[in-house]
Amino acid sequence: LVDREASLAVARTAGDAFREALRHTGCQTYICIAAFGADHDPDQCQYLSDRYYYINRGEVLAEVLAGGLGALLNSAGQCSVNLALPSGTSLEEPLPATLPLDAEGCLDHHVWLRVAEGSCGPISVEVQVAGAVVLRGTADAGSAERVASGSFEDHLFLIDLVALRLRRVARQLCGRKTVSADELNSLRERLTRAKATLQPTKDVAHSATGQLRGRAALRERLAEIEAARERLSYALGQFDERDTNDQRTIGSVALDAILRDAGQHVPQGPVAAALSRRADAASELPAPEKLSKYGTEYTTDAYSCCDAWELATQGDALFFQLGRMQPAAEGGFYSAEEGDGLIAHEAFVLLSKDGRQAIKCVGRDEGIAFLGLPLYASHGHFLRAQILLPEVLRRLTSSGVYQAGVSERQFLSLLGRALVSGPGKTESQLESLLHKARAVFAVLSSTLGSHSGTTLLDEVVGEAKQFLEEPGSRAGTTDLFAVAAAGLLVEGWNAARLVELAHAVVGECLRRRIAHALRGSGEPQRLCLAWALLGPQTGDAAWLDRPLPCPNAGEVHLDGNGIDPFSAPSELEELELDSPGLGAPRRVGAEVLLNILSSRCVDSNPQPKDWALLKQMLPAWGRLVDSSGSLASVWQSLDALMVDDDPAHLQDLHRSVAALRPPEQLPSTLRSTFGGEEEVTKVAMSVCLPNVGTTGSLRLQVAAKLREIVERRTALVRKYPIIGADFPKLETHSGETVRDVWGAPANPVDPALHHKAMMRVYRRTMKAGISMTTKEALADKEYRKRGGAFAFPSPMDTFIRGLHRRTMDLHQDWRVRLKRDTSGEEVRREAVAEMLLRLRWDDSDQKARRKLAA
Repeated sequence: LVDREASLAVARTAGDAFREALRHTGCQTYICIAAFGADHDPDQCQYLSDRYYYINRGEVLAEVLAGGLGALLNSAGQCSVNLALPSGTSLEEPLPATLPLDAEGCLDHHVWLRVAEGSCGPISVEVQVAGAVVLRGTADAGSAERVASGSFEDHLFLIDLVALRLRRVARQLCGRKTVSADELNSLRERLTRAKATLQPTKDVAHSATGQLRGRAALRERLAEIEAARERLSYALGQFDERDTNDQRTIGSVALDAILRDAGQHVPQGPVAAALSRRADAASELPAPEKLSKYGTEYTTDAYSCCDAWELATQGDALFFQLGRMQPAAEGGFYSAEEGDGLIAHEAFVLLSKDGRQAIKCVGRDEGIAFLGLPLYASHGHFLRAQILLPEVLRRLTSSGVYQAGVSERQFLSLLGRALVSGPGKTESQLESLLHKARAVFAVLSSTLGSHSGTTLLDEVVGEAKQFLEEPGSRAGTTDLFAVAAAGLLVEGWNAARLVELAHAVVGECLRRRIAHALRGSGEPQRLCLAWALLGPQTGDAAWLDRPLPCPNAGEVHLDGNGIDPFSAPSELEELELDSPGLGAPRRVGAEVLLNILSSRCVDSNPQPKDWALLKQMLPAWGRLVDSSGSLASVWQSLDALMVDDDPAHLQDLHRSVAALRPPEQLPSTLRSTFGGEEEVTKVAMSVCLPNVGTTGSLRLQVAAKLREIVERRTALVRKYPIIGADFPKLETHSGETVRDVWGAPANPVDPALHHKAMMRVYRRTMKAGISMTTKEALADKEYRKRGGAFAFPSPMDTFIRGLHRRTMDLHQDWRVRLKRDTSGEEVRREAVAEMLLRLRWDDSDQKARRKLAA
């Protein structure tokens, strides 16, 4: 037998001793206990801990630990609060001995006092950390301020009051075994009144057109209170034997644990605390400026039905709409659908259910999925937008984490995309471009840079200048949209300078597209493409006028179609003698380039269809700045237009829009972007031959490299001839030496068809007991029967994969499994015909067929 009371006393004594021992360490401590099931004492757990969690059947232990333990580990520490109260004033509920601080060292906890009528006197507060007083303050009990009815503080007070009343209900039921019917009815009425009391707050907090500051914080606190109310309602049902709506039952221990957990006064959740601080920070900002007629009309949001000034008075701000987008891990976006419409941050959060679903809108099938660039309506409005930027930018990054001074670069990438959104620039798009550029300039200039005394704008401008002036640094730039956008923000760059920037950006875009297509190609393939690009000057240049992407473009093949590696060097040398330094891509070279630029490429750079517009818009921006006198003058005029009704400002806007409007809509072709073949060929050759000399004839250099590789391969294949059934005797038999001698193997032209053939053969031979190499050979044969073909990467590649092994497998299969005679000329011809089907080679090459069959 166990003496329960004695055991409890001993346990509490041990717990007190443990706490005392922790106190003597000089460190502030905080004890959490999470319990579940019926084999624990809720009262004892609550006594021994600073925070007691009960895990019921509707919750997961991991979630509670992630929330409670995660908050504990992220906490800056713990503290204790002591109050000295005057006569007639008492605590409404016990004050916890220890309270946790958040990650920033802030304490979020409110204390309820019961003050007798007419009571006054000083209330002293001390906050201690590790036994040392770190904060001390005094206020008179009669100095409490009354908040305005219907204000954020009024609603927040009401929520906290209801939370106190719910804790009273929980404490009233703690330790009870039974409750009378009358008391149950009374308690249910209190829960019903709690819900009814908060209904007006819930209505205003969930209204997209409401004009109350801090609605997000109210919604978060309401969710916490509603969860507590639902838990108490469930607990009440356990006391009522007449309640047949819920057949679930829990034991008395679990019921007591739920009530004790609900009766604890703990700080509000970290999200609610952060939102409350955000609302308080917005209220402390200077009053926003009144808007002009243009500013009011331009910034009126159809979703919140408020203009920028009205939203700023609520602590809210306007952002440009953004459709579907995919951020890139290295910065920028793989795709982003820029919009010109505006929407308030609070309206977006409400209507999109905190970003979980897109908002339907007119003219956009995919709707509004994200918030994009902020609007700079006025300085006061921008101050509110700055408070919201971390949350907006968090959603625009691939990691989902905001990094100050880094995440802001995403706005620069969006501005670059707005620069080329079109194809035809409407007046609305050009007007939005001005506002977007102004906002990005304000964001970057107000964001600290990585070096002391600099801003992020200084760093962005420096990177743009380096990109323009140092061509060798361009390959290290990850986001070319951002580089193009940076040109709009550089003070002192005229139209000529921006022409150079546009030329450098599109040139780098072309280089990257070709480099991406050649990323797995060897030197022979690159030389074949170089030969195709250095044809006679009399070539047809109509390919430069084909729209990008080409609707009839095919796959990118670099197999050197039309080149004879033995005669190509002499041909190039003769062309150079006839027309030194002059040439144009051959038809096959032009087709390869068009296929490369028309193929799907997932990157964060401007697409070929945008290059021509980019080369128009950057110089147009330069002409706008030149006509305005400076970039600062452009911003000053735009800012004045938003808050001043002077007609001159509106005339300036119309002149700016006219200056930005392209004189004509150029087609998305290489001629519109680069003018002629020479620049395209130059960029492509820099990728084909990255180490080629800058001086001397390109044709002669390519001819020398072609002759060198042909002579080297010829000497090596003669040194290591393939004779008989034995493998060639290489000094070092490795993949590298095999490629050096015979080059790369042939690959299926249609990989999807080859995969189907392979799966069919594998299913048919699943239980045949044949080797994997035989299955692979049969799969290649089946692929040929289905109409498939193989192709070598270049005419200088001759390696036939499995030539010896597959021949040995066929010989072994005929002798052992089929018991066939393998001697005689007829059998030999049959075996050769079978091997020509089983091997990977280009069967359209009759010369190769004769050699293999010999």
